[in-house]
Amino acid sequence: MGDAPPVAHFLVTKDGSDPALMEVLGVKRQQSEPLMSTDG
Repeated sequence: MGDAPPVAHFLVTKDGSDPALMEVLGVKRQQSEPLMSTDG
């Protein structure tokens, strides 16, 4: 298994609530990356 982080794939569509949710999740990812970075 090693030290590699897990990989997840999410299927989304351009219909329904997916576009709004993906926008929010993108913002949350940008906010979390500095916290999770090994570079400090």
